[in-house]
This record gives sequence, structure tokens and C-alpha cells, in this order.
Amino acid sequence: MYAIRFWILGAAVLLGSGCPRKTTPPADKSPVTDGEQGGADVPVVELTREEARALSSQIQNGLGQMENNEAEAAIQVWSDLRKRFPREPAFARNLAISHVLKMRSAQFAKLTPDEAAKVADEAMRSIGDLRQLEPESWSPDFLTAEVDDKMYEPERRVESLKRVVEKAPEDPALWYKLFDAAQSLPGRSGADTAFAAIRKANQLAPENLFIFQKYLAFAIPRQEPGMEPVIARGLEEIRPFAELVSLRLRLDAVATLEQALETIRAGNLTDPSIISINGLMGFNNAFSSDDSAQSDLLRISRHPLSLISTQLSEGLQRQLDSTAPLASDAPPVTFSEWNAEAGRLAVPGITDFALQDFTLDGALDALVLSPGRLELFQHTDAGWMSAVQLDVPEGFDRLVVIDFDDDWQQYPIPRDDRTVLEYVHRSDLDVVLYGPAGLLAVRNQFAPATGARSLESIDAFSGVSLDGVGSVVAFDSDIDGDLDLLVSAADGPHLLINLGNSTFRAIDGMLYDVPAGLRFHSPVPVDFDRDGDVDVLVATADGKVGMFENLRHGVYRWRLVDDLPATALEVAELDGNVSWDLITAAHGTITVSKTRTVQRGDVQIVETIDLADAGDVAGLLCADLDNSGSQDLISWGPSSLRFWRNPGNGALAAADASLDAGALRRVAIVDLERDGVSDIATLTDEGLRFWKNGSTGGNGHLRIGLVAHTDTDGGVNKSRINHYGIGSLIEVKVGEHYQARVCREPQTLFGLGAAPGADVVRVTWPHGVPQNVIRPEANSSIMELQSLHTSCPYLYTWDGERFVFVTDLLWAAPLGLPDSQGGFVPAREWEYLKIPGSMLKPRDGRYVLQITEELWETAYFDQVRLIAIDHPAEIDIFTNEKVGPAEMAQPLIHTARNLRTPIAAASLDGRDILDELRHADQRFARTWTALHMQGYAHEHGVELDLGEDAARGAVKLFLTGWLMPTDAGLAIKIQQHPDLDGPAPPRIDIPDGQGGWTTALPYMGFPGGKTKEMVVDLQGLLNPDDPRLRIVTSQELYWDQIGFTLDEPNEPVVEQPLRLLSADLHYRGYSAAEPPIENGPERYDYSQVQKTPRFRPMVGRATRFGDVAELLIEADNRQLILTAGDEATLEFEAPLAPLPQGWVRDFVLHNVGWEKDAQLNTTLGQTIEPLPFLEMDGYPSRHPLPATDEHAEYLRRWQTREIRDVEFRRLLKGNLDSSQLHW
Repeated sequence: MYAIRFWILGAAVLLGSGCPRKTTPPADKSPVTDGEQGGADVPVVELTREEARALSSQIQNGLGQMENNEAEAAIQVWSDLRKRFPREPAFARNLAISHVLKMRSAQFAKLTPDEAAKVADEAMRSIGDLRQLEPESWSPDFLTAEVDDKMYEPERRVESLKRVVEKAPEDPALWYKLFDAAQSLPGRSGADTAFAAIRKANQLAPENLFIFQKYLAFAIPRQEPGMEPVIARGLEEIRPFAELVSLRLRLDAVATLEQALETIRAGNLTDPSIISINGLMGFNNAFSSDDSAQSDLLRISRHPLSLISTQLSEGLQRQLDSTAPLASDAPPVTFSEWNAEAGRLAVPGITDFALQDFTLDGALDALVLSPGRLELFQHTDAGWMSAVQLDVPEGFDRLVVIDFDDDWQQYPIPRDDRTVLEYVHRSDLDVVLYGPAGLLAVRNQFAPATGARSLESIDAFSGVSLDGVGSVVAFDSDIDGDLDLLVSAADGPHLLINLGNSTFRAIDGMLYDVPAGLRFHSPVPVDFDRDGDVDVLVATADGKVGMFENLRHGVYRWRLVDDLPATALEVAELDGNVSWDLITAAHGTITVSKTRTVQRGDVQIVETIDLADAGDVAGLLCADLDNSGSQDLISWGPSSLRFWRNPGNGALAAADASLDAGALRRVAIVDLERDGVSDIATLTDEGLRFWKNGSTGGNGHLRIGLVAHTDTDGGVNKSRINHYGIGSLIEVKVGEHYQARVCREPQTLFGLGAAPGADVVRVTWPHGVPQNVIRPEANSSIMELQSLHTSCPYLYTWDGERFVFVTDLLWAAPLGLPDSQGGFVPAREWEYLKIPGSMLKPRDGRYVLQITEELWETAYFDQVRLIAIDHPAEIDIFTNEKVGPAEMAQPLIHTARNLRTPIAAASLDGRDILDELRHADQRFARTWTALHMQGYAHEHGVELDLGEDAARGAVKLFLTGWLMPTDAGLAIKIQQHPDLDGPAPPRIDIPDGQGGWTTALPYMGFPGGKTKEMVVDLQGLLNPDDPRLRIVTSQELYWDQIGFTLDEPNEPVVEQPLRLLSADLHYRGYSAAEPPIENGPERYDYSQVQKTPRFRPMVGRATRFGDVAELLIEADNRQLILTAGDEATLEFEAPLAPLPQGWVRDFVLHNVGWEKDAQLNTTLGQTIEPLPFLEMDGYPSRHPLPATDEHAEYLRRWQTREIRDVEFRRLLKGNLDSSQLHW
């Protein structure tokens, strides 16, 4: 097993730039980063205390502006500091980096060539100044290469990077940078340079899977004789991932590599199989975008922000250190025993406890575990009273609280109270016991009829045989909406997934690179590297810090952090810089490791603070003890309980406080009186004691309870998250102050200081979807919005007065979307959608369409055509569009002159719904009575009686409706549940003549997404003796109109393809939802727009803004790529000739393209690439799009807009007005 190695950068340490076996060497051995600068070289400028404070604030502002991508503001800060301190290398370095960041901004791409050249000259001057101060550093050449890149000087960029690797020849990340630059050069010389660079990178980092596949991409066509040992090593690295890769990418990676090795060892490098679709090129193309390879790409990506310097000259740093707030500046930490007599819970032999509202009555309960007994206590004026008891087997000495049965339905809500009470927790908390005997699940059961409560042990772990369990943590490992368990047992770690029926199954095959027998404690689920998924940090039994790195799809890879010894571990946001800090304890010392997250997946430790004389620390807990707005620290051990104050910058200092709590066995933080104050509970051999915190000094608080969405009418938790939102990221902005915490329990506390309230709260739910709450009340419950976050791009049209919402697009063409059977939803890239003429009128002789991307996804449009359909007013036209295979949706215009209404229509449970189906009037019929989850109902449908005439004629059904889909996470949930098969699309049943029904059409298709029309030809399907039919499904479908025609052939219409005059791509934002209609889909008001980012973006390169009409004319694999917030305005030429008398005009929109959502369970859903293409055999394709000069030119010319997540990630840290977050 390899460990991550931390590289000392002067006073800083680099974390997270490496693979699971860290391979990145020191960032830059320069006077700034190797600790050689000092007072001898930099004159000391004496500052007053006030000047030093102002300078410290200015430096922090400059760093924050760089990290927020506010390059212009950062340039002003560092330019001013350069003038005042011309010999400080850190200021020169950060100024040069800021100039480079300006060239990487979206604004730079809009500059004229002369304007761009001026910006580049300014950058080069600042880099020249840096070179004078750091003559031996490679940073100036690295930054020069960045300038060369943005000025389209590929040869100069390569030369700059050659100088970089000469100065840092052991850094694989820099060799990869040279490779990336050289591969864009034309001719043999560029290819040779690129191959030499990637070969060197592979030699330095042979375990990096991304470098490995890039090496293959160049080595295979060259028939490189040195491939054999590289492939053999790569095979061993990939072997643990083989099953996962096979599932996600539809190819057997191990067999492919083994076959290639046999071919090479046989000396047959010219064998065609080695470059066939089943050979290495197919493997290489598919694997390059796999999450495991993409994770390794993050490890060797070097961003200019990684070169930021925070180390000042010795004299200047000494003066800044003297201005740090002292612990004595803060009010004292004071605790007093709560209810000294009635408050104590004196149960002998308690081994563990939990303090929560287990009975959902709003009061704090105590669940205590002692040998052979689990007991629930409720507090009264007379003290703690036993309410429920359960005898349990010996061998269980610890517990973890988890809601594993989602039993909210046992708490019925009267309809009149529903508006208020839906925002209250209604699913009671259960518990899992663990210890030497293994695991035992205990359900917290309530009987509504009697009001009785009980604790019941259940068989939740059948088939799971574990003993010696020392630690358990509950979190949603696979993002399917329930809580799973990561367990440390005698034989090592185990991942147990929740099957959705109160049982768990071990899937240890999803834990990779784990040393045999690894045992851990102090687990902390947190998205430590800020890449959008939850990792788990742990302290190992042998005193180290490790991380189960989330590779998505329920897969975790072990990484060892070997420079941080730890017998206790905590993770917190200590200094408000949008980066998680580490707190560890070992050998009597607490170490605070303050970090900076440069980009997703890239975390640097920029400062370590040692707190000596901490005593024998067994546990660490963070809480805002004084509600000042910063997380303080509590450390405890058998003989000590200490408090450490945070002045706001993470520089923890010991507080002058003591608490005589006895010989401690456990300590917990609890809000005893629900007053927003962090109190303490302590466990000793005598039992539980409680301590009231008196340290807040009148500071305010914000208490947040997260609640999953529940649908009481549907009888189901429609949410895509667990009931309590455990694992959600909660961020709070109070003035200029930023706080962040991960939701670990039902209530999460934030201090507000002297502020009257918070300005903004952003909750990023466990499935990755954010939700903003503006100016929340002090005690706030936040319910997950039941709103689609992935679907498809939207279409708005000009109706003569305004732009109106029509429908969504590309619904039949999802990429990488898992289905409920363990495969992928098929994609059909073309569609023909009707636009009613009433919704599209000419404006200045042009038909104007707005195509927007407003959800958490990316759209790829290869072609967009608008076709005018002119026809007599007395007939209606319909397209043949429906979700289904190509053969059932072939382009065809259906007509209806006499659209008939069925004689009768009823839901399968007997409700008359004919009136709702008579007209397309947005009075939608809901035929289901119960849901399993969003998008998946118990079987339901419509029974239609078409009348006796229909039995003897040619019948076509004309249907208007919409579909609420499941999503990628729910598909995984269904796959795991042993009793669920997944939503079945509509079929048509007819009477069988014997009193029953038989299926006449197993699959009739369905309307995709928002309201759409579809046609089903019933000719030859109906029973001539009984013209009834049933449309049966378990999808969450809603119908607006169902009619039919009888013996009507399609009538001729006039089709006119309209010329695309212009297409402009630009950023727009997100439309506000219109007021909901009963049983109807979401609709949107184009006139109300929110500009700030709503979702974490999919990263990569998208189409540059401006004129993009050329990309939409033909389907040629040159796509227009829209990401969240983008809009394309399309204008088509309106025909000049007037319509004939009595004729009207409708339209058909023909699109060729795909859509990929960013859900964490979507294959390759976090990146824009790889791009789809017409000839692919699936997604990702096992064979690449042939490399041509034309396609390379398309990428160079059009796909130049770099999409990063920094704006979203640091949104609440920047200069944000809360009014920007709503419409």
C-alpha cells in the first residue's frame, strides 16, 4: 500500500494533488516556497499595530478575490502591496498569478485582439518582475505558458513548459502539462514531444490511471516497443476496478488488457486486434472518462492558483502574527451543571448514549446503552424517567443513530394542518448497536392507534457476518436517498448499503486499495476535496489519518495521509475560506491543519498550528461555544476536558476554563433547552451529567432542521434524500462572514454574533442539489424543494406579445442515465416536436425561439430545424413523437378532422375522469393512488370505452400528457430494493372475452417530460366484440386529453423548412417557476430571471458565446454545447407569402442532440466531455470518433469556454447580495 506524501512548501504542506499513492513532488523549490527567504534579503518595514491589522486584512482580501476568480480586484490589491513592499516575493507572485487568472476569465474571451494583447503584455510584465525575485523558480515559466496558451501561441507554450520540466524534472504533473501542450502541435515533432512527456509522466506516476490511458493513446498507434511493462503495470492497477469498469463502460477491462499483452508478447504488434474496437483503443477511449481515471486527472492537474504564496518575509510575518486576537480578548468560557439533581441520569454501566428527540414531541430524550439493555428516557420536572426498555444480547457497547425505516407515515397529518407540519420531522430515529458481537438494528416503533412506543430489534443484517465492530458511521454512500453504513470490523472495513426495506447488504467490492485488516475510528463524512461527493475521513487504529475517497456510483478508494498522526480526528471550517480544515490529536498535542481548496479535488494545507499540552485526547468536538460565528474546539480524554477558542481565523488558543466532570468515557454536544446554545453531556462510570453553556454573551443563533419532501396525498416520501438531510452541506452568510457545516443530526446550530440574522443559507442536499433560503428565521426548518433539477433543455417561443414556455427538448436522448434494471436508458438523438401556431408568431419577419439550459445538466445540439406546417383550420396536426425506439417514432404528420371523445373514461380504481380528459385544458387526470417514490407508482391506468363503431374501424388514439420521471439516484434505489421492479411504461390491454384482460400492445410509448402530444395507431388491436381498452403503467403519468379518430386517413399538409438566419449563444440565467397547477408539470415565467448560478457546474469546455448558427445547420458532430444558465436565441425566416384563406400554421421543431444530467449516479455526469457523436455505439462509446483535422479545428475554434465550479463553490464567500438569489 502506498501513502500520500505531503510536500512541505515552506510553512505550507500540499495535500490532495496526488493519487491514492501520492506522486506529486514539491510545487516549486523557490525562495518563496522552500523557506530560504528571510530578513537578510527582504528589508523589514516597521508597522504600527493598526497598520499590521490593515495589511493582514488586505492580504486576506487579495487571496479571497483570487480564489473567487475576481481577478481585477485581486490585481488592484497586489499591485498596491507591490508598490509598498517591492521586495516581498509573495506579493509579486500573487500579482503575476492574478494577471494570468484575468486571462482565464470569460471576459477575456470577448476582447478584441488588440485588447487581449494589452492584457497579455501586462501579465508578462508582472511575470518578469517575479522572475527577478525568483530567478531559480519554475513558476515564471509556468505562468508564461499560461499566457502563451490564451494567446494561441502553442509553440511558445511548449518551449515555456520545457523550461519548467528542466527545473522540476521529477514532477509528473508538469510533464503531463507539457504533454497536453505538445499534443496540439502539428507534425511529427509535436507528437514526439508529447509522447516523450507522457512516457516520462508514466514513469514517475505509474499508478496514475489517467496518465496510463493517455500513454496508451499515443503508444498504440506508434507501436511503441516499450508498451508491455506499462500495460502489465496498468493491468494490476485496474484489476481492482474491473467489475466497476465493466458495469459502467460496457467493456471487460481486464480481458482487454490481457488479450493485448498476449498479442504483444507474441511479437505481433501489427495484429489488427490490438487497435480494434475490442482492443486497447476501445478500452482507452471508454476508460479515459471513467470516474476513477478522472479522479487521477485531478491529482495531476496544476492550476495557477496552486502557486499562490502565503509565506511572507520573516520580519513582516512576525509583525502580522503579533496582531492575532488573543484568547483573553474573548468572553470567558463558562459551564455550570444543568439541573444538578434532576438533570443527572444515574444509570450504572452506561457504555454509550444518544441525545435526540426520539419521540418527536419536541423535547430532548436520552437513549442509553448498558450491558444487556437499551433504554429510552424522557425528562420531566422530577428528572429522567424511563419510557421504553429493550433487552439486548451481550457484546454491544456502542450505538449509532440512523433513520433506516423512513416511517413518517405512522404520524398522520390532518389536511388542514399540512401546510405547517410538513416542515416538521415525522420519521422517528432508529439505532444500530455495535461492538464485539457485531451489529444489531433496533427499530423505534410507534403505534398510532394506541400511542404506545416500543423498541424492537429486527433482522436487518441477514447475510452480514461481522464481529469486533469498533466504529460505524451512517451516510448516503450511493446517493439513492437512504442512509448506508461504513463499518470498521475485526477483519477490516465494510460498506453496507440500505436496501430500502430496513435491511442492509454488504458490498465490500466497492472499497478499493484498502489494506488488509484496516481498522478505523472517528469517521467524518464530508466532501473534503469539494468535488461534489461525500468522502469519509477516519483515524486508523495505528494512529494515522486516511480517507475513503468517493469515486461516485458507491465506489470508494482508500488514501492514506501519512504526515498527520492521529488518535482523534475532527473536520471543520475554521477560518471561513470555503475549505475544510483538519484537527488531529496525538501524543499530547492537537494539530490544526488549515487548508485551501485550489480547485475541486485539489486541497492544500497552507498552515499548521500545534496546540501543546493538550493532555491525553480521546475525542475532538467542534461547536460555536460563544455563538460568535466561528467553530471552537472541545478536546476530551479520560482525565481532561479542555476548550479552545477560535478568534475567527482558525488560530485556536486554549481558553481559561475548567470543568470537574470526573473520569470521562464519552462527551457529546447537545442543545439542552433548545435555546440555540451548545451545551455538553458527559459520561462517567456514575452515569450522565449535563452542563449548561454560559459563554454566548447574548450572541444570536440560527438553528436549522432539514426535512425531506413528503407527499401525504401520494402516501410516499417523494424525496431523493434521507428524511433528516444527513450529509447535506449547510452554508451560511452573515454579512461578510461565511460559515459551513455538514448536517450530522436533526438540528444544526450556527452562531450569528451580534448580527440580527443570517442573510443567506444555502443547503446542498446529499444528492448534490442546492437550495437557497433568504433571511431565514432563527429557528428554521428547511424542506427539500420537490422540483426537478435534471430533465432537459427548455423551449420558449414568441407568441406575439411575450416569450412563453412550450416544453422541454431532447427527452429521448439521455447520456449515461442508469435505468432501474442495472443498465442504461437508451438514447435516440432525433426528435420532431409540435409547436402550436398560437405559441409562435413572427417578430419583424422572423420566428424567434429561445432554447435554454436551466437545470443541472448539459445539452448537446447537433442540428436544429424549424418546419412550418400549413393546413386547413378544420384539421389538427400531430407529430409521431413519443419516447421509444426509432421505429415507433418515425417522422410522420398525423391529422385529425373529427377528434372524438370516448364514451366513458375511468381510472382503474373506478373514478370517472372523462370530463378531465375531454379537452387539452391543463386539467390533468391523476390515475395513480399511491407511489413507491417520485416517478414510480403502483400500477394504475385509464379504462376507455370508445363505442361500438370503434370496434369495426381504423382507430388512432391522440393523447396529451406529461411524465414525472425518476432520476439516476432513484434508479439505483430501485436496483437495490429486492421487492421493486421499476416503473413500467404504458401498455394497452383489451378484454379477453372471459371477463379478464389481455395485453394487445406491450409498449405504446409515452410523452417525455413536460406536456407533449402523441399518437398511437390501434388498427387491428381492439376486440371487435368489446371496444374497451386500458392504458396501464406504473410510471408517474398524468393525462390532459385523450381522444381518437375513426377511419380518418392522414390528409395532405404543406411543409416548409424555414431558413435559420441567426443563432446567438449567451448567458441568461434561470426562469422563475409559474404558480403550480393541480397535477400539472412545472411551467416557467421567461420574464423573471435569476442570474447567479443555481447548480454546481459540469466542468470542461463548452461552446464559446456569440454566433453559433454554423453549428446547427447540419448534423455533422459539430455540436452547440449549452451548460446551466446558457441560452441560445434562434431566429428563422418567416415565409413572405400569406396563408390561403381558411388555413393556419403550426410548426415542427426537429432537433438532433443529446442531454446529460449531472447527478452523481449518472455515468460521466460531472464533466462535459466526452462529447457524444452520431456513430457512437453507446455512451461512452467503445470506439472513438475518428480524429480528423476538421474535428480538431472545430474543438479549437468553438469549444473554448472553460467551465469551472469556483463561482458556485465560493458563491456565498463573494460579494453576494441576497436579492440575487431569487426572482
